Amino acid sequence: MSCANSPQAVLTMMSPTIYEAPLRYCDEEYGPVVAGEFLVQLKVGHSLNDHSLAVGTYLETHIRHIYGAIWPDSITYSGFGVDDNLLARIRADPGVEMVDCNIANVVTLEPNVDLD
Repeated sequence: MSCANSPQAVLTMMSPTIYEAPLRYCDEEYGPVVAGEFLVQLKVGHSLNDHSLAVGTYLETHIRHIYGAIWPDSITYSGFGVDDNLLARIRADPGVEMVDCNIANVVTLEPNVDLD
């Protein structure tokens, strides 16, 4: 029988909920995933500086491109060189809306194909 005031119940009630942004498109359903590359969308009002402080590292060295024209209301960036530890810290930032794995765009053309 469980008691609401048992040490386990108190510990469960006191344990903070850790935020983890959704991680999408990593199952290779849409094509091969590029290891260590992600598209990160921040929530509206969350700056890149806020994000770097929350993650605890200078993220500019991991950013390939910032997509301001596509998503003008929030910051979305293409990240590279992201290991599992850094990915976990990126996803733990409550200012992150979502993280998408980078899908390799593989185009194979037959030799001498006329594209016109």
